[in-house]
Amino acid sequence: MRGPCCAGEGDPTRPRDLAHGERGLELVWRKRRWYCREPLCPTTSFTEQVRQVPARAWITRRLHAAAGRRVCDAGSKVIQAARDLHLSWPTVMEAFRTAGTEVTTAALEPVEVLGIDETRRGRTQWRHDPDTHRWERLADQWHTGFVDAFGVQGLLGQVEGRAPSDVLAWLTTTPLQWRKQIRYVAIDMSASYRAAVRTGLPHATVVVDHFHVVQLADKMLDLVRRRTTARLRGRRGRATDPEWKARRRLLRNRSDLSFHELARRINPVVAGWINYYGRYRPWELDGFLMRINAYLVRWIRQKYKRLAAKRKAIAKMQEIAKRYPRMFAHWRLTTSAVLV
Repeated sequence: MRGPCCAGEGDPTRPRDLAHGERGLELVWRKRRWYCREPLCPTTSFTEQVRQVPARAWITRRLHAAAGRRVCDAGSKVIQAARDLHLSWPTVMEAFRTAGTEVTTAALEPVEVLGIDETRRGRTQWRHDPDTHRWERLADQWHTGFVDAFGVQGLLGQVEGRAPSDVLAWLTTTPLQWRKQIRYVAIDMSASYRAAVRTGLPHATVVVDHFHVVQLADKMLDLVRRRTTARLRGRRGRATDPEWKARRRLLRNRSDLSFHELARRINPVVAGWINYYGRYRPWELDGFLMRINAYLVRWIRQKYKRLAAKRKAIAKMQEIAKRYPRMFAHWRLTTSAVLV
């Protein structure tokens, strides 16, 4: 046990803290140092500490937590969060690991609609077994992600592989009562996922997401268009053929429609794309949505002669987007356009 202690001069320290408003905040704390009068005490001296500023810490706990939330919740990059908070990359990365651990170890909230889809991550890695002289797969390039499709929890889990056994392996780690609350499972047109859902969630209704339905319809329509052109003309399709002119009628033509009528036509499709990519590949959204805006600009130029110039058409689209930000489903994310 420590013997009687006495306080010495305070040591000024400046732990880094969260900024207050637009101005920086400089925290100066004069910590008192305590000396032990007991000769056999191994510590000899120690300084004061509080919960927000532990011993030997140079940043406060709330700044450490804010750095982790900036990456974990706000989706910021580690280097960008480090620049914004004036911290080093290793400090922000360590804060992100702490925040991520808290999220992954927390109990799952009830989910009514479960989304399942694959994500490609790198390349498949192989290892040569010297005993059997065969190549064994160490890492699969495909991972399966599980998301709360209609809730706010986002990504619930991720496992390596996309076989039925991989999906069932993750489902078995969840509580039985949690699985019973799932009413619908949204998947792509994958027989492996359907078989896994039928086995692991037999009470749930399997639903094919809107994105893959539209994607399959587009592929089949393109196949019919190619087959019809080859049968009627005996050659490949050309841009001057009527069936090829109309292949982008949804966004490029239909100058007889108004803005609201065009929005009603394309919003269900675009919303399905946003829901899919926003859950699994959010980094691919920006360029994709900017291209949709580019087709809207082209539609404006064809509909209004006084807005035939690109600059005027872009300005008109952004003016309407500012006045009616919810007219098109993707305008809440971006109103920029990449001209095509």
